[in-house]
Amino acid sequence: MAGEPGTWVARAGRLSAWAFAALLGYAALGPGTVMFEGISWQRALVTSVFLAACAAYLIWLLATTRTRQSEATGFVAALAPGAPALLAALVAPPISRDPWLYLHYGSMALDGVNPYLVRSGAVDGPYSHIMHWDQTCAYGPLALALFMVAALVKQPAIAILLLKVLWLCAHLAGSYAFWRSRAEQRTLLTQAYAFNPVLLFAFVVDVHLDALAGALFLWGLLALAHDRARLALLVFCTATLTKSLMLLALPLWFAWALSRRRYHLMAFGIALAGGLVVLLTASLLPTVDAWRSLSNPISNTGRSIQHALVLSGPWGGFDGLRLSNSYGAIARVIYLLGASYVWLRGVRSHAYDAYQLASDFALLWLLACLFVVPFVPWWYSAPVISATLWSPRAVWLRPVAMTFGICSAMTLAVGTAMTTAGLMAALLSIVPSAALLAWSVRHERARAGAASPA
Repeated sequence: MAGEPGTWVARAGRLSAWAFAALLGYAALGPGTVMFEGISWQRALVTSVFLAACAAYLIWLLATTRTRQSEATGFVAALAPGAPALLAALVAPPISRDPWLYLHYGSMALDGVNPYLVRSGAVDGPYSHIMHWDQTCAYGPLALALFMVAALVKQPAIAILLLKVLWLCAHLAGSYAFWRSRAEQRTLLTQAYAFNPVLLFAFVVDVHLDALAGALFLWGLLALAHDRARLALLVFCTATLTKSLMLLALPLWFAWALSRRRYHLMAFGIALAGGLVVLLTASLLPTVDAWRSLSNPISNTGRSIQHALVLSGPWGGFDGLRLSNSYGAIARVIYLLGASYVWLRGVRSHAYDAYQLASDFALLWLLACLFVVPFVPWWYSAPVISATLWSPRAVWLRPVAMTFGICSAMTLAVGTAMTTAGLMAALLSIVPSAALLAWSVRHERARAGAASPA
């Protein structure tokens, strides 16, 4: 945990991180231990330790923002106080089976099988007995290339460790983007990102690809902040080719270019996007179904309003699935209208910059997770947390992002089950964050209204 090494908050953070790693190790190595299915004292203990780490982080963050913090002499010095937490995250076994799916897709590609056309369950491999998602690949071609590199290692434990090291490096690269972003409070912002428990859990402990996609997004924002628009677009495209959720950044980049009437940049962006589509269609994504694979088109619900409606149907005496589908269709239309408004507002603004782009990205992705997307893994909160920490325009969204991250992650690997526990996970992910978002929007509007006469 960041902060002065001698403080009780720093010690509590480090202790929580190592206790969390030890408990996950116990769950992974203990034969017959099914810690994350159903309700057990082991699962309650792991959840409590995770919440303790989050509490120590929040106490440190609040205390540090209220006092004047001395700037570290360099990036390494800024990371030094939290090095034990980084190491604990590195050695902690993952809860999710996603990294095994990554390795299986990489193994498929090494064997000459296109994972965008062939379902993962249709091919046997060294990792197929561990992964459980039977679908075509939902990750971009650049991510697939890294999966192939890791899959060259035939020992599963070593392959997972290699992925963890790669994702830790990506997380540190994102931290360095914070260090380079602004001179004021650079140490605080770098530490707030690097040692955030939700981000460490998602990126390093659970080995989710969002670590790389998020780091690329931050570097794209940094390039745009320095008015290097073409480089920013290239980095945003690279992030999108890693994970498709980063596609949301591309129309916001075009809004930035249009707000400055830089039509030559618009032409460059259209040509680049068109060229990438043609190249991918001629190689890895030759069919419409292959392109649809990137949108993760699985018929599943989890930690969402749709999930809660499906589970509430039998108790409420209504067709939960039908109501869920109807709600989803209406929510998508309303979301598209709202996203169009945000985009047009950016185009019409004379002060639309990288910081406002990051704030709009965070808001739109948060709204999508809370109200639109039917299947919301808890690590989807990571891009929202990252963007709100990076942008000073998104300060009002930071408490919402952290609340969403903690409330969705504290169920620890469960949230899609068609049980009462699944319903509680959905409500816990949605209700506190949505209520806080509504309050934050109202407070931000009141603040903006009070400032406008001046």
